[in-house]
Amino acid sequence: MSVLSRIESMKNELSLSEKKLFAFMEANPEKVPSMTASQLAEATGISAPTVVRFAKKPALLV
Repeated sequence: MSVLSRIESMKNELSLSEKKLFAFMEANPEKVPSMTASQLAEATGISAPTVVRFAKKPALLV
């Protein structure tokens, strides 16, 4: 299962900030892998710590 699929399956549990990040990830799958947490935060209007916490969610860890 891809990361985007895993996130999609838990979409109802995401905070508003996490949903913004997910929407950006869906729209820009080619950019996201090379972006830093700070770049993702700036692009989505959320904080870098929120990006990091999202990335550390147990459901996303492979």
